Amino acid sequence: MRSFFIKPNNEIIEVKPEEINLFCKKTCEKYVLESAENKKEFDSFSTKYTFFKPYYDFVMHKLKYIHVGFLLDNTKYVYSKDNKLIPCDYNFETIDYNELISKKPDSFIIYDGSDETIGLKDEETHFTGTGYILPNKQFLSCNKLEGHDEQADAIMNQLIVENKYILNDYYNKVRYKYPSNSDYLCQRLGFIKKTRAHSGFHTIFYNKKLMNLEQINLIYECINNGMYERLIANNDDIIATKKLIREYRGLI
Repeated sequence: MRSFFIKPNNEIIEVKPEEINLFCKKTCEKYVLESAENKKEFDSFSTKYTFFKPYYDFVMHKLKYIHVGFLLDNTKYVYSKDNKLIPCDYNFETIDYNELISKKPDSFIIYDGSDETIGLKDEETHFTGTGYILPNKQFLSCNKLEGHDEQADAIMNQLIVENKYILNDYYNKVRYKYPSNSDYLCQRLGFIKKTRAHSGFHTIFYNKKLMNLEQINLIYECINNGMYERLIANNDDIIATKKLIREYRGLI
């Protein structure tokens, strides 16, 4: 899988997929050292990120790099516009920066990974809002986005940049098995999906085999508060899946 960045001056930098987070970190560190103004800019940007690291988003949204071999879909490249990633098909026929950023998206845009966007510490809770409940019981509200799929894409984009285990699993094992990144989060990483129907009924979706004790207690709490439950299946190797979850839980 080929991955590289194109700078606004058309310079190309090849980066292995599993080294993207490190590359972005070093790029940010170099940028900060160039001037006090740059440091102030990065420090201000970083205050928006406590759940995920700020490096990839700073490189994309502030330094305006193009990323070819975008990790959610390595047949595409992405560029930043209005603090969103714009995915486009890449045919390897041009590396002209201005030409590439002039193209319109050919699939759904990807939102940034800031705390506000992914719904961390939103006023909504898992009792009142919609979103995802993590294995450590943190609630990420999708209040700021259009729905669960947009939120799941934003979360997954950051996860596979920051975690080589999830990157490897996503590409080499189960990438095409799940219809959406939302399904991957719930069926592979043990997230609980929380929805609310127009009628007002609240429902939680989860894979019973992947729940830890804290999540089980939370599920009972939700059900006792009148929520519906929907069980989802995972036919993957349960041992391998739980190992992946342990790797992920080490990050949160």
